[in-house]
Amino acid sequence: MTLKIIRTSTIPTRYLHDLYRNRIVNWQEMKYSELRTAIFGYFIHEFDQYSHYLNLSGRYHMEELILNDEILQRKWADENGVRRDCSMDEIFIEQMRYYKPTLVYDNNYYFMKNDALKCKKDFGVRGIIAWDAYTGSKFDKQSRGVDVVLTCVEYIRSIYGKLGFRSVLLPFAFDRRVYDKVQSEKDVLNQVCFAGTISDNVHRDRKALLLDFIAAKIPFSLHISNLGKGKFCISRAQIRALKDRRLDDFFDYFLLQSHNLGGVYGRDMFKTLGSSSIQLNIHGDNSLQAGNMRLYEATGMGSLLLTDWKSNIADIFDPEKEIVTFRNNAEAIEKATYFLNHPKEAQAIAKNAQARTFSQYSAESRVKRFEVICNELLS
Repeated sequence: MTLKIIRTSTIPTRYLHDLYRNRIVNWQEMKYSELRTAIFGYFIHEFDQYSHYLNLSGRYHMEELILNDEILQRKWADENGVRRDCSMDEIFIEQMRYYKPTLVYDNNYYFMKNDALKCKKDFGVRGIIAWDAYTGSKFDKQSRGVDVVLTCVEYIRSIYGKLGFRSVLLPFAFDRRVYDKVQSEKDVLNQVCFAGTISDNVHRDRKALLLDFIAAKIPFSLHISNLGKGKFCISRAQIRALKDRRLDDFFDYFLLQSHNLGGVYGRDMFKTLGSSSIQLNIHGDNSLQAGNMRLYEATGMGSLLLTDWKSNIADIFDPEKEIVTFRNNAEAIEKATYFLNHPKEAQAIAKNAQARTFSQYSAESRVKRFEVICNELLS
């Protein structure tokens, strides 16, 4: 018998707005399944990796729900006779009733604010799996009914263990389908690239590093998705800095925005990663261990990964043979300059890392591990 799984996820609002405004121009004429497939085709975050590979096994059938996409969710509601004045939460409840899942995989932090035990009782769910890559403690207040918390780093797994949860390490991965689709579209430039975000409370070190790279005047392509673009833009981050009287941050954001080429996401982000010879990566200020998605995205796309040193980095890649690490900003600039001047060495290291990512950190192998977790939970 095929067992059903619902996986919940979200897409940042700014990406959804761009999709419907500039990308999927005929979304009004699409059915629910057609529109969802079109959205997944832009490779945003983990898109349909789980359902694509899991459904191949035959034991499970996963339905992917993007809970904050109101256009998509209301299309489902219309096609399934749900009243038009219902809320987004009510649509999700109707989807739970319709699909009758055996397991729920929460990539949406839904059970940080909703009762997992009640969900099991109301819908006959046998197991609830949650995901937390950032917070490390939020599921303790609402949801003792969560059976397993998955995370990408050991220190968060240990936090949940101390709280009494079963927690399992499931690092991020790279889907080879992305490389096969995107790699033919790119011309590789001999430059350093950063693509990501800057947040006031968690990216102080990241901001300082990017400013030092700008000051070093080395070839540098900057793509910050939550800041403005251009010298004459006033961004929300700058407004917040003014309200908080953080004038240093205000002028730092002004400088970053003057060099910012604009944010990229999904397919365009992967194309950007593959179009620069070196990818700069630095974790959040509170990240004790390496484990973010960029480790696998950059190496999967064949770029040299220049990343901040963490105590566990050698457990993921072989430093200086598969990736290059730095312990401070001066070292990062020194190594970036060296490998820009020695592109063949950079390419050789990048190819080593890509081979390892394809063989050990593939989305297919990650989903197989997820299936094992499901089997253990149900047994």
